[in-house]
Amino acid sequence: VLRDATMGPYVTLAWLDISNCQVSALGAGWLGEVLGNNRSLRTLKLSWNDIGAKGCRLVAEGLQTNSALNMLDMSWCGIGDGGGAEIATMLLTNCGLTKLDLTGNGLGDLAALELGRALADSNKTLQHLLLHNNPIGWQGARKLLRATLAESIQSIELCGCHLLHRPGGASEFDPRFPWGEYHLNLAIPADRAVAFQLAEVTATDALSSPQWVDAALDGQPFQ
Repeated sequence: VLRDATMGPYVTLAWLDISNCQVSALGAGWLGEVLGNNRSLRTLKLSWNDIGAKGCRLVAEGLQTNSALNMLDMSWCGIGDGGGAEIATMLLTNCGLTKLDLTGNGLGDLAALELGRALADSNKTLQHLLLHNNPIGWQGARKLLRATLAESIQSIELCGCHLLHRPGGASEFDPRFPWGEYHLNLAIPADRAVAFQLAEVTATDALSSPQWVDAALDGQPFQ
């Protein structure tokens, strides 16, 4: 019934909520077909369905060429990092979505990286991204936010994403974005090289520079 109601030349359905309706990956295949052809639907809510990564791929494929849908709620659908990567691929070509909710889908830092790349490289329309209750972690959030600093996105919501920051080491240093907290062992050449670069940032950018706490080398203050 829903298939007939959402496809055809005279369909005007603009809002569809099938949250918690036991939609499976098989049902997601139908949704992908609908999204590939429907040009009237503006809001689609799919939360709390067992879609999984496979079902997410089918939905994402339908959205690659859909410019009509503005809001997609796929929260709590168990898509995981695999599904997150499929969504990221979709965002490379989709030019309709302005709000996307992926809350509670088990997305980790790998999915965050892919989503960030898509938003930075190609997508210019998404404005609001909800990622609450995903184990993205500090590094995942960092990758995502870095990639979207200069783009059109207005908000990224990350409540409950395990963002407790643990000070990083030399391997986490990025000269383009040096801000953060570091625990460096200045007896190690790589750590010492990072410390020198951070010192240069301190000297050239006093307003936003890192703050030094108890920095010493061979018992002497390190500046």
